Amino acid sequence: MNGPRIVSIIFAALGLLGFLLITGFFSNTSETALVNGFFVLLMGVAGALGAMMARSVGKAVALALLFSVLCGLALTVFFQVIWPML
Repeated sequence: MNGPRIVSIIFAALGLLGFLLITGFFSNTSETALVNGFFVLLMGVAGALGAMMARSVGKAVALALLFSVLCGLALTVFFQVIWPML
């Protein structure tokens, strides 16, 4: 039962690390860097939530990847297609 928990911690840590790397450890606080970092952070959180839904490590990795990709796709579609029309 600890396997999916470890996978979710890894995905959350990767999201946080991606945010820190994109913002240059908060040295680059431009709007573009913050939005891109927030995208990666949300994708990491979505992956962590997906991993917590599984009972085995393989399913946890698969669900984490699926949730991450779906979150990235949804964010991209929203901000590139829907947001400009509002």
